[in-house]
Amino acid sequence: MEPPKSSKIVVFGSVVQDLISYTDRFPKPGESIRGNAFFAGSGGKGANQAVASAKLGADVHLIAKVGDDMFGEMNLKNLTKEGVNVDAVTKSENSQTATATITVDGEGENSIVVFLGANMEMTADVVEKNKELISSAGVVVAQSEVPREGNYEMFQYAKEHNVTTILNPAPADPKIDKRTFSLIDIICTNENEAEMITGIKQKDVETAKKAAEAMLEFGCKIVIITLGSKGIVTVSQDTPVEVIPVNKTKAVDTTGAGDCFVGSLAAFIARGIEWREAIKCAANLASLSVTRKGTQASYWNLEEIQMASTSANTDTVIEEDAAEIRFPKEFEVSNCDALLTSEVFLLLEHRRQQSEQKDDIEEMSEVFIKTLSYARRLSRFKNRETIRAVRAIFAEKNFHKFEVAQIANLCPESAEEAKALIPSLENKIEDAELDEILKEVQAKRTMGGWKLESARFLIMVGFPVGAFWLFNQPKIFKEFMKGYKVPDSSSGDKAIADFKEQLLAQKRKDEYESFLREQMAFEEAKKIRAQHGI
Repeated sequence: MEPPKSSKIVVFGSVVQDLISYTDRFPKPGESIRGNAFFAGSGGKGANQAVASAKLGADVHLIAKVGDDMFGEMNLKNLTKEGVNVDAVTKSENSQTATATITVDGEGENSIVVFLGANMEMTADVVEKNKELISSAGVVVAQSEVPREGNYEMFQYAKEHNVTTILNPAPADPKIDKRTFSLIDIICTNENEAEMITGIKQKDVETAKKAAEAMLEFGCKIVIITLGSKGIVTVSQDTPVEVIPVNKTKAVDTTGAGDCFVGSLAAFIARGIEWREAIKCAANLASLSVTRKGTQASYWNLEEIQMASTSANTDTVIEEDAAEIRFPKEFEVSNCDALLTSEVFLLLEHRRQQSEQKDDIEEMSEVFIKTLSYARRLSRFKNRETIRAVRAIFAEKNFHKFEVAQIANLCPESAEEAKALIPSLENKIEDAELDEILKEVQAKRTMGGWKLESARFLIMVGFPVGAFWLFNQPKIFKEFMKGYKVPDSSSGDKAIADFKEQLLAQKRKDEYESFLREQMAFEEAKKIRAQHGI
């Protein structure tokens, strides 16, 4: 296959509001069961694939329709935030924004009911209005959540202008227009869709190979059939059928994994990467996406990929105590590589309790005891249920996992404070939206009554890097300094001395040592206060 004429990607497809419920198992007909969590997020195969491409740095334009309603506004805002150009997304005067009611079970499998709404207005008229955009693309992508007529007209016009075409015929459409296949460079299906298109019952890899060869005869240049953990079957007009293995990961939520694959594939193809290599790269990203909850929120961006790559090539030294710790079952589906302080406390406390229950009690190391003490002091949420609720607040938001941990650990009370403490938030989210999120987090807070104690703690326990950063943030530094009233008179010094004596007299050694650390910070604060003229 020839490389695309440009790196621009145009996605002609659907926008859907996802309404996702998580539960232990799927309900039986007529049965009502309790859910464990609920999220509302942006979705739709067209939007998902556009976001997956955009997260890889691609120049992506979406042609779509939404309703003139709340869900439409939410989706447009989210797409823009994710880097997708939405100039060609229009609002329908007659239809609502599409919705998808999704149920995810305890194994990460999903079932979906889709109401297509405004997507059904994606007809030839929409193609006519966007011909200039389509002809300028290097790659166009479409799915089956819009009318067949619109897809056919779009692909026909794209081929007339030498644009690489990718079709993901999902959901499975038994009445798909077979004329479309001759216009397709790459067709990407799963087992169900391959069976629906070819009539060949899908049982295993061998039947997938037969279906791939059958689709090739329809006129497609390259056929891809994804088989989940069994790999990917692919064949082209110039190469024999082959099976590409995929990385096996523990699935938390498979929703949107197919869209992640297609969107990532389009991004790699648009860059001129050879198609077999593009398949392998896209498969890796799709396998990573199922380890997170949500749809678009589960897709990895370039920064995360780079961080993971760097981490994989770095030798890690682990404290002996930590090396033996195992997570309780409740944490298996969390983003445990970016723990909240409260999660650290629960984890260490769980280990301590296990030790006490043994006949031969293990002696905890000094490092372990100190870490447990600090984690207890700085924990903001009292139990796993509360922590889950806090993580649920961020589930469909575009935050990096470390930003989530910082927000939950620092508990800032305003967007201004949050962005000063966590600079990466500055251009990521509007203040009003961030304030709403912070209010929800504050409502869940059940331990501690601090505001900026965590910043003070950096100095108390001797974290010079954190302190250096803090002193170069004028607004936060001034707020920080409010916590230290510098006594200018001898009476203040006498009060401190008296307090020390009281602690020693009462044999309150831990509090005395803590007070000494506070006083060291206080003395340091005096010097810096003078330097900054505060």
